[in-house]
Parts: sequence; structure tokens; C-alpha cells
Amino acid sequence: MSIGNDNVRSRLKTMKKDYLAAKAAVEASGFGFSYNLQTKCIDADHVAWEEYCKAHPTARPLRKKMFPHFEEACIVFGSDVATGKGQSLDTMMRK
Repeated sequence: MSIGNDNVRSRLKTMKKDYLAAKAAVEASGFGFSYNLQTKCIDADHVAWEEYCKAHPTARPLRKKMFPHFEEACIVFGSDVATGKGQSLDTMMRK
């Protein structure tokens, strides 16, 4: 199998998008979400998920999704979010 820089960039972009969505759900106040280390999923009751999905319709797929590398993503991505200032991911990957 041959994996090039574009493959790595694409996968990293997807992983960061998934991480940020999961992090936002876990940090949302008033919903009672938590990351379950055993199941590698976000835990919350049915009512909390329904309320969260009303406020964040794009989060619906998170409900049944596993995040097996959530802890590692916390270290790699931290709370960094692109603001449009500074270096792009492509620039950093080239260095």
C-alpha cells in the first residue's frame, strides 16, 4: 500500500473534524454528556441527545459513533481551532 502526503492530510482533517464535534458535545453544558472510556462513545440519555440534536442538527451522527482515539486527539489537537490567522495545515505539514 502506498500512502502519500495527501492521504495523511485528508485523514488528519477528518479526524480533527470528528474530534471537534465530539469535544463540543462533551463540553456542552446542561446536557450531561461524558466520554465513556470503555465503549469509546459519548454517553448521555435519550432526552439529552434529542435536545442537543435540536440545537445542533449536524451532531445527530455522533450519537452512535465510536471515537476510539478521542484521548489521543485531545493531546494532538487540544483546543486548537482555525481562526484564519497563522499557518495552514498544508504549510505546517511541508515543514
